[in-house]
Amino acid sequence: MDAKNNEIKLIVDYSRSLQEMIEATDCDCMDDQALEKHFPLPTELRGKKVEISVKLFHFDRIIKGKYAISEINKNNFRPARPVEVLALVEAYPEIQKEFPIAALGSFWYDKYGFRLVYVLHFIKNSHMLCWDWLDNYWVDNCRFLGVHK
Repeated sequence: MDAKNNEIKLIVDYSRSLQEMIEATDCDCMDDQALEKHFPLPTELRGKKVEISVKLFHFDRIIKGKYAISEINKNNFRPARPVEVLALVEAYPEIQKEFPIAALGSFWYDKYGFRLVYVLHFIKNSHMLCWDWLDNYWVDNCRFLGVHK
């Protein structure tokens, strides 16, 4: 299956901690304490395995975060959360080497009032889950994971 262009099914295993999910992807997390603090696993899903349908959105242009979210929503998807990006990368490990994958579905405010989201990068042969400003202009090779509503 071509995960870059088609809707695909994934299993999100909420019986694992975020740290276990990160380890399963073989990626480094820039600040895994912030990930645990700002994006806790939903209480109602803990201990469950949930099937979701996802799609990678590519706009082939520089795009502001709010416009990417709007486009994803117009297609009957919602922006993914970090845990859903981790599930994608676990299922398709090679995909993370091709382009950055942003999780715009949840954010937190830093001490300066900027909204931060997680994005997966492949930098110098290392998989890195790091945060970036939601309101940035996102580069034209970035992909945005959407989850079918």
